[in-house]
Amino acid sequence: MSCRLKTSTTGKSYLPTCPKTLPTRKEQCGLYRPLGVWLIAVCSTAAPPGGLAHNSCAPVVACPARVEVRTVLGALFCCLALTFTLRDLWPLGRREDALSKALAPISQNVTWHGRSLVANISSHLRFTQHGDLQLLSRALVAGGLNISALARFSMTSLSPEDPEVHYLGDSPLTDPLTAANETTSRVIVLGASEVYSVGDSLHVRVDVYDGRGRPLQRGGDQVRLWAVDPAQQASLATEVTDLRNGSYLASVPLLWAGQVHIKASLTYNREVLRAISFVKAAVRTTKFLAAGFFSDLGNAATLCATYPLVPGGYRDLCDLSDRNGGLPWYCGKPANPALSCNHWTHVADIQFVHPLPLTHAENVWMQWLDVPKNLRVVNNFQLECEPSSVWRGIPSIKVKPVRPVANVKSKPQCTHRSFRDTWSDSSPRGFWLKQVWTPMACTMPGLVAPRVASCLRDTTVLLLGDSNLRLALAILKDLTSCELDTAGEVKPKWHRPMRCVNAHTKTEIRWRTHAHPFHTGQQDWSDRRDQKAAHEYIDEVPKEGRFLIVVHLYLHFTTELLSVFRAHIRAVRASVQRLLARNRRARVVLRAPHAASQFWPTAYSTDSFAWALTDTIKAEFAGLYDKVLFLQPWDMTVAAENVGSHPADYINRAIMNLMLSHLC
Repeated sequence: MSCRLKTSTTGKSYLPTCPKTLPTRKEQCGLYRPLGVWLIAVCSTAAPPGGLAHNSCAPVVACPARVEVRTVLGALFCCLALTFTLRDLWPLGRREDALSKALAPISQNVTWHGRSLVANISSHLRFTQHGDLQLLSRALVAGGLNISALARFSMTSLSPEDPEVHYLGDSPLTDPLTAANETTSRVIVLGASEVYSVGDSLHVRVDVYDGRGRPLQRGGDQVRLWAVDPAQQASLATEVTDLRNGSYLASVPLLWAGQVHIKASLTYNREVLRAISFVKAAVRTTKFLAAGFFSDLGNAATLCATYPLVPGGYRDLCDLSDRNGGLPWYCGKPANPALSCNHWTHVADIQFVHPLPLTHAENVWMQWLDVPKNLRVVNNFQLECEPSSVWRGIPSIKVKPVRPVANVKSKPQCTHRSFRDTWSDSSPRGFWLKQVWTPMACTMPGLVAPRVASCLRDTTVLLLGDSNLRLALAILKDLTSCELDTAGEVKPKWHRPMRCVNAHTKTEIRWRTHAHPFHTGQQDWSDRRDQKAAHEYIDEVPKEGRFLIVVHLYLHFTTELLSVFRAHIRAVRASVQRLLARNRRARVVLRAPHAASQFWPTAYSTDSFAWALTDTIKAEFAGLYDKVLFLQPWDMTVAAENVGSHPADYINRAIMNLMLSHLC
């Protein structure tokens, strides 16, 4: 690579555009629309913010032209909502004022709890709670739940240790172009050389600019950086240091010979992180669950949450925490006197909360981030060759095989590593080469059936967590030749407990879902007994026998404040300590979050605070590092450009191989 002056190459502009989809008339003007909630803006043009006039998006309401008995109140609400909206668009003033203005204190009970259809009860449980569930969903979509009291409660109940607090001191975004933007930001390769060899390091700085090309002088953005060689299917991700002044530093080790491309992603700017933090702080959860109550005399569905203030106008609440492993869980108490809290039998997913307390500018960014396959890669690169000469363009670095890729003999087998070392591993923890993961700290054999069967002989494996561990069970099923003794793996069955047994090797593998919040799949009623706290399963492990416990709590907690996750991890930590004290043959593995930026809409749930979940696990498990294996697949998934909730099979198999290589 020679350093010479060239014309700057600017990539295609990918600035966000305004929302294009108008909610239905019922959603905007129906019976469940609250007063004082702003109306959704609809674009008159499709121009990006770079050319967007402030008046190109205007509030639009499409009210029914025909008056029906069931829509009389809806029409009244719609007109009053327009009056309140034009006066009090969210949020332009202080946060407390915005809350009280945008979330009008309307008391509504959106379900008919007193109904009873005893004659129509069927074996499929299609009873009144289904009607209630539909009403609750419509209410959430149309913005009909009263969350003003909830917002006031939430904003005053935050703890200084909650990471959301860090961003809440920022002002709401009112102009999309003042936010950090990947199309104007720059990646600078420092001290560029004409020749690179395997084993060298490339030093990179990312400078963040706003949409008008002005440098930003603050940190707090999420910048991810990785190197790729498409021809060899090689890639690695490295750690990025926030200098808190608008610049971010990274050092990229060159671990293979070939053509290396550097990619940097401004995955979430600070303004988006502030908006996500405020949403969670204001409404506590972005996706509710519903409880189904059933008896011979009636049935109903009510909202549930992890806090003792459930919206929906319930006169009383059911504290069901004792049936959630002692972890906070509250549901509205049915108004039907034939139903008590003890009649809770089922749980179901429900719609996302709508609308969210976001400014128009914040909504613009949320829409842009939800564009499929958008990694927000910064495409303005500079190679600094000397102080007076800068080469602009896309860096394609040739790396010569002067040094070996990795001296295998110098690295120990992963089984010889201390568990403690896995808690302090820094990025890059390894690299991909032809879809094979090579760890930096140790060597691991191939993931083959004889080895895995021998490793897990006479062992009971407990996989405690979400559907990513269900995929782990599928991998182990193939490698151990165990047989499933449960129903198929299609909804709603896949969220039910699963068990796989090989009687010959005495290997038993169980997958169990964690306690609530656990999203079972929208409109799929699940037996509440299918969800149980991870620490309860761990406490049931006897003092004799070989057990391998793998815990992975992640995606279902991204709709909540971090304090909810912390409570679950803290309970797991206490149960693990008890287990290791009574069963010396038990081994425990904690799996940390992976990159997953596009599985639900950004405003509701993303990997934006995955780092905080990882830090929480490390903080809570301090003192047990020597006895618990810590799997950190973040590097794997960033380097593989994974965006979904479920990584590709080759990634999951690499995670499984890394775990087993440390165990046997």
